[in-house]
Amino acid sequence: MPEETMLKDIEKMPLLAVTLVLITFVGTLLNTPLMIPPFAASLFMIFMREGSEFAHWKNVLFGHLLAFASIFMGPIIVNNIPFTGPLLISSAIGITLLLAGVLMALLRIEHPPAIATIFVFFEATKGWPETISGVPFQKYIAFFVGLGIVTLLSYYSFKES
Repeated sequence: MPEETMLKDIEKMPLLAVTLVLITFVGTLLNTPLMIPPFAASLFMIFMREGSEFAHWKNVLFGHLLAFASIFMGPIIVNNIPFTGPLLISSAIGITLLLAGVLMALLRIEHPPAIATIFVFFEATKGWPETISGVPFQKYIAFFVGLGIVTLLSYYSFKES
């Protein structure tokens, strides 16, 4: 790694630290600690892999939104799989992850940390949300606040480069 790139990365560390504290504060305040990892991974990509297509603001925003929307495919998948118990849930999660990943690739909005969003909402409901009311309201607030923060940082990061 060239020395100037390393120095540029070091200069970003205070902003990365403040942003991670902010994301963690929101997650803790709203009792949604599982919302922190997907956005922390997004922040790492934005700050440490500047210029990467995966860290582009469109990929960050639409990747997380697509993953969020894909959690509502879960009940459809669950109702159409002939398995029961852990195999049913594992199959539904696997198929949902695959579909979300394929859609991201087809739409050219790949953002790997967004896939973790599916697990966050799955864990929030201890299963698939049948409706939007199946997930505690603070999970949605934490998701959209976190998404706003990382998207803005990604946008301004790309705007400067």
